Amino acid sequence: MSFSRERAFPKASLFFLLAAALAVVFALASGRRVRKTADVAGGRSGATAGFAHRGDSSRAPENTLEAFRLAGEGFWLEMDAHLTADGEAVVIHDATVDRTTDGRGRVRATTLAELQRLDAGHNFIGERGGHPWRGRGVRVPALREVYRELPEAHVNVEVKTSTPGTEGEVVRVVHEAGAAGRTLIASGDHRRMVRLREEIRRAADGEPERLIPTSASAREIRVFFFASLLGLERLVPVRYAALQVPARHGPIPVVTRRFVRAAHARGVRMDVWTVNDEAGMRRLVALGVDGIMTDRPQTLRRVLGEKSRS
Repeated sequence: MSFSRERAFPKASLFFLLAAALAVVFALASGRRVRKTADVAGGRSGATAGFAHRGDSSRAPENTLEAFRLAGEGFWLEMDAHLTADGEAVVIHDATVDRTTDGRGRVRATTLAELQRLDAGHNFIGERGGHPWRGRGVRVPALREVYRELPEAHVNVEVKTSTPGTEGEVVRVVHEAGAAGRTLIASGDHRRMVRLREEIRRAADGEPERLIPTSASAREIRVFFFASLLGLERLVPVRYAALQVPARHGPIPVVTRRFVRAAHARGVRMDVWTVNDEAGMRRLVALGVDGIMTDRPQTLRRVLGEKSRS
């Protein structure tokens, strides 16, 4: 999902973890509590929500309208945003089109029209092999198209680029769609997230209902994680509505009952990525996480259905 595991939780020895935890204590000693950007779509509902990671990317090309439609109702749609050469926010994970289309080149050097002439289904391999979506008109969608075509969907959009103007364009598209209350904006890069929050506040123009919730950056996740190990989460300045984290970092369990409770004590939701096995899903549901991101929405829907019937 959001950012590399290495950025969120750098490879470290026990000594590093202890040293980092102590550093958090001193860093927070003078910290002040800060109001979250917003807590609307990002708020906790009491039940575990499903997030379709780049849509139903096990059955259709990732980050396409086809994949988002296959995710079905009731699931958040997790997606990634870049900016084109002509300033359009588009939904694609990589900085280049090479991996997911039949083209080559950087997204920011390509116009929307050029991008949408590419076949976004060309490289997708089906579960039984072959290329079932090749030549079927699958395109890289503009972010505004996602909101237009799926007007009821809850959207988790990660801003993947620092191309000038990206933050403002993403926020503009969300407001144009009237979707501030059903959108959560993510970015692992701390500086980018700071710019996003500044743009969100500027665009809201003092109207609380126009504030768009954000998730924590990688830096903010580390601070909260280490503070929670020491029971100091109440000292952490919380500027976000969600912590979006991996279940584990190598041998280190990230999502524990203690971490989940610490987040909830601060009114912050916890979403976990990217989980595709039923056992892992069930464990996270039992821990009380707020969201699970998966490439296999059908599997997660079945697991969540078991929970609702129990």
